[in-house]
Amino acid sequence: MQYTVWSWGRRLGYTELDLPHVQDRVRMGFIDLTEDGIRLLPDATGVPAAARALAKAARRAAGGRGDALTEFADFRAACDRREALNIELRDEMGALLPCEWIQVNDIDEEAWTDDDVIDDEDLDPEWLEAIEQQIDTDPEIQASIEHDAELLDADLDGEGWNGASPWEAGDERFDCCRYHIMVYLRQ
Repeated sequence: MQYTVWSWGRRLGYTELDLPHVQDRVRMGFIDLTEDGIRLLPDATGVPAAARALAKAARRAAGGRGDALTEFADFRAACDRREALNIELRDEMGALLPCEWIQVNDIDEEAWTDDDVIDDEDLDPEWLEAIEQQIDTDPEIQASIEHDAELLDADLDGEGWNGASPWEAGDERFDCCRYHIMVYLRQ
């Protein structure tokens, strides 16, 4: 079934909501954009980057390394731009799907992932060096790392990890679609 993504009477794009998720009420998919979507959806995706910048600034300020947090104003502005879109999801017949929330992610923007929540630049260099030295000199840690690497390699038939799931082919839409939508349906 094809769904449409709307903002104040403007169609932003289409989605199949065909990506798997472990929760029954969560649906995900890629968005095939319209001209309005190309123009407006960047406002729906700025919050994660602004939140990450705010978190970094707050860590600097907590360590006595910052001035006033203008990043908070940037974060609030990003939230306001997202909410002003009033994004809705409709089915093929045009009926509104009642959603608790709708999240749009720019998959070209790394800020929405959790992969880099802690950046090395934010960590104490002496602490990092001590950890690296402990890993290099502790035979128990080295054995544990080697054991885990062997298990992972065995799970992947000795081919090593390439970032793709070993049991299904990668979805080529990750290469051609910029926006991903996740919705939490009301009961």
